[in-house]
Amino acid sequence: MEVANIMLNNLSINGYKFVDVFNNITDKLATLGGNNDKSINDSKNLIDTLYSMDRAYKEKLKSEMPDYEKQLPTVTFEKQKAYTEKSDAEIEKIVQNKLDYDYNKKIDQINESSSTKQNNLLTSLTKKEGQIEENTNNLNSSYIANNNKIVNKTINQGLKNSSIYGLMQDSNYNAWQGMLDDIRGELVTYQSNINSQINQLGIEKRNALLDCDYEFALSKETQISKLQLEQEKAIEQINSYNKKIAESALKYQEDKQETIANMENQWWENKQNELDYQNNWGYEGANYDEMNNRYIIAKDYYGSIAPKDAKELIEQNKESLRNTLGVTNYTKLVEEINK
Repeated sequence: MEVANIMLNNLSINGYKFVDVFNNITDKLATLGGNNDKSINDSKNLIDTLYSMDRAYKEKLKSEMPDYEKQLPTVTFEKQKAYTEKSDAEIEKIVQNKLDYDYNKKIDQINESSSTKQNNLLTSLTKKEGQIEENTNNLNSSYIANNNKIVNKTINQGLKNSSIYGLMQDSNYNAWQGMLDDIRGELVTYQSNINSQINQLGIEKRNALLDCDYEFALSKETQISKLQLEQEKAIEQINSYNKKIAESALKYQEDKQETIANMENQWWENKQNELDYQNNWGYEGANYDEMNNRYIIAKDYYGSIAPKDAKELIEQNKESLRNTLGVTNYTKLVEEINK
């Protein structure tokens, strides 16, 4: 077998090797025989394009559908009653606003009374502090004057450097320090007493405010309950009224939408019937322009390939071509390719 192959490879016809001639003939036969993959793929792309154009055109037609809702008469229903339900916080605020005047007046009286008493105590403390300051200044002046007297006296008597001078200064200082401590102690005692009275005023004020708050809270709770009950009754009546109006409006809307749907379906059915009729007997107007464009695309493609291939591909896709080109254009295409 290997020897036979070598002989065939070396065999020549008119200067050409037999193998080359054989391969060339095989290639030509393959080209002439049946549709190749590229033709099949291109044909598929054409069908896809035609279907895409068909979908787009139908969507365009649907967009031209009349607005039937605008054509129907407008029905006006009674307006529903509006009621803004008040929250518990809002009701509480209403009641509080009503009670605020008396409450605030009483609170102001308590605060004013306590403030007056406290101011009187602070005024008394300020006055006492002024007296203490004056007494302290006088004591300091007296201390300095006595100290000067001691200096002058010991100098005149020649005792400046004696122990007597030091004893006299110590005695003067100790006397000054003792009286200063008494003055400061008096101020501390007075301040403590004032602070104690102010603290007591604070306790009395807090108790009075608590009593006032309790009375206010009790009154407020009673009035809140009353307003809440009134609101519940009002809401119940309004809801009953609005429900009747809503039910009537809903029934009208349902009937209206059903009517619109029927009108739209009838319009589209008429449009479909028109397309079906022209599909068999020839297109007119915008339908003609659209379908003629599709026909030209199909004709250009099938006219660009081998007639045998074109006929086979048209036959293979005849249902799709009829659906997208129409019977008239499909027949026209077949006739054009068979020329």
